Amino acid sequence: MNAELPYAQAVIDIHELKARELAALKTGDLPSGRGASFGAAQADLKGKMKVFCEEKYGQVQAECDAFAKATDKGQDKKKVRELAAEIRKRLDAIPVVNAPGNTRPAPATASTPSTSPTVPAASATVSPKPR
Repeated sequence: MNAELPYAQAVIDIHELKARELAALKTGDLPSGRGASFGAAQADLKGKMKVFCEEKYGQVQAECDAFAKATDKGQDKKKVRELAAEIRKRLDAIPVVNAPGNTRPAPATASTPSTSPTVPAASATVSPKPR
């Protein structure tokens, strides 16, 4: 089983490489939807996003397929090492992007209104105004 790990890691690295490329995209690089109404624009965007995602997934799959073919599905250990090193070099050249909107505090440190030390529990509930 350990003999298969370099092959599996290279496949994971291909996926990570493509994930980092996607994470580095700017808003303007993504599809946008247009339409005469909100529903039409939403449908247009949905269709364009589907095509976009299928295209990106196709790129990942094509690279994985090429890697599998070139290494005889991992049987050519020398070729696995060689190609895996090239993939790793490409991966290391792309920094990990941590989008600020995707960061959340750890669940243990997150406070809710009822447990926050700065907000009294009584003020965490909302009551209707008397008439």
